[in-house]
Amino acid sequence: HDYAPERDHTLNNLAGSFIYVNTIGQPPNSLAHIRSSRFVPLTGCKVRFYYYMNSATNPGQLTFMVRNQTQGLTTNIWSISKVIGDHWERQELLLPTGSVFELLIEVKSLDDDGGGGFIALDDISFSSQCNNSNAVLPFGTTPRPNGTTTTPVPCTYRCNDGPCIGKEKRCNFVPDCSQREDEADCGECDFEISTCGWQDDSVGYYMWARRNASSILLMPGDMTTNTTKGFVMTVTEGSGSFTGSSRLVSERIASTAASCRVTFGLYRNLDKNGTLALYLEDDLELTTKLWTDPRTTIGR
Repeated sequence: HDYAPERDHTLNNLAGSFIYVNTIGQPPNSLAHIRSSRFVPLTGCKVRFYYYMNSATNPGQLTFMVRNQTQGLTTNIWSISKVIGDHWERQELLLPTGSVFELLIEVKSLDDDGGGGFIALDDISFSSQCNNSNAVLPFGTTPRPNGTTTTPVPCTYRCNDGPCIGKEKRCNFVPDCSQREDEADCGECDFEISTCGWQDDSVGYYMWARRNASSILLMPGDMTTNTTKGFVMTVTEGSGSFTGSSRLVSERIASTAASCRVTFGLYRNLDKNGTLALYLEDDLELTTKLWTDPRTTIGR
């Protein structure tokens, strides 16, 4: 079909496989579901996947939900309903910690004029913090009114000891959690121990990764220790199959004074074709370019 993937993401050819839903010609609000096995999540449990959404109008809505009770209520954790085009995009979702859960993936048709399209998924994986479980989900105790499902509003940021403060109080320069973790990993980082909340949000073949300086060709050392034992964030080969942007995203930073600055060290080696730029994205998802690397020479 014109809107179906011409290749999978794993092998990047016609021999590969993926799962998909064809919403073309389906009545509005038709649903398709697939669910995962059960997991016991620890802090940092994530699901990673590549998705494909292509149509002349609207392919439908793709939603990821978490359910921790048999036939119980679901919590939406991510949803999208737009045309992406004839390529795969990567997504990573942080899953809630606590009780045993299963992941429920839903596709809903939206077009009421005989349109629709294709929604596909490939290379779904879970991080090591998601432990497989053979436990049976408990039966839900909250009745469904008139057979419908009510989706509670999820907490956007919860302190380690339980209180929900919301993402608006994350990185606002005021500690709102008793252990002050809401002000940790708010941008400042030397990458020697971890990524400090910076996350790869790349689309395509290349991605950002934390690596030891000794593993990078011709790099004399990192900026922090000035030795090859130090760590840096670098663009490296990923599992994608299409060209695109390698994006590294910081934690959300609250409103700042006019004198707020960002400083960083930069090293470029051999690749003169790519460009490096720094952007600022606000709460309305409006993006402003702050800086572009003008250099074409090797060095730091």
